[in-house]
Amino acid sequence: MRVDCEDGKSGRVRFHSVPAFVFALDQEVDVPNYGRVKVDIASGGAFYAFLPDSSLGLDLRTAPIEAVRSAAIAVTEAVKKAVPLRHPEHPEMAYLDGTIITDGRDEYDQTPTLQTSVFGGFFVDRSPCGSGTTARVAILHRRGQLDPSKARQFASGPTGSVMTGRPVRETRWGEFDAVIVEVAGNAYYTGTAEYTVEPDDPLKNGFLVK
Repeated sequence: MRVDCEDGKSGRVRFHSVPAFVFALDQEVDVPNYGRVKVDIASGGAFYAFLPDSSLGLDLRTAPIEAVRSAAIAVTEAVKKAVPLRHPEHPEMAYLDGTIITDGRDEYDQTPTLQTSVFGGFFVDRSPCGSGTTARVAILHRRGQLDPSKARQFASGPTGSVMTGRPVRETRWGEFDAVIVEVAGNAYYTGTAEYTVEPDDPLKNGFLVK
């Protein structure tokens, strides 16, 4: 991990991901109320399904967030039923964490491409999503749309916050061709907390329930 610092203030933070890999490209699934759509499925630490907003009759720039969320949830449920996932090392991680709807602008461009991540059942990510951005970079790299010489900007549909992603080197993870992705973004302090342990607290060292 690297943190840019200037005048004593931290700035952009960059890290290298776990191996990110594509599980499926152009996987067709039937989504109730939306019809038959094609999704790409990739893992960047968690599995996500990706598809453009136009496949769902939406426009991320103007659609109400509840419409985007409902569509993403429907896609997630359809993919879970239709596509059994495999993880090369951790079977417990072979599940779909959510769906990321994009603006479909996959060819490299210096302006940010929009994406909205709906994960964990129904949560809408305020950011472009770190693991989701990592997974999308793996897809773009596989399709020959992004190489290590370029960093792509990914913007959150709901908030406009931006992360960058760049494939830095190819690798393998089990049966999958994979890529290490450098993800970068900014974060800000929102508060501090102080915890106190009193000497006579009988549970000050924690407890275990069996």
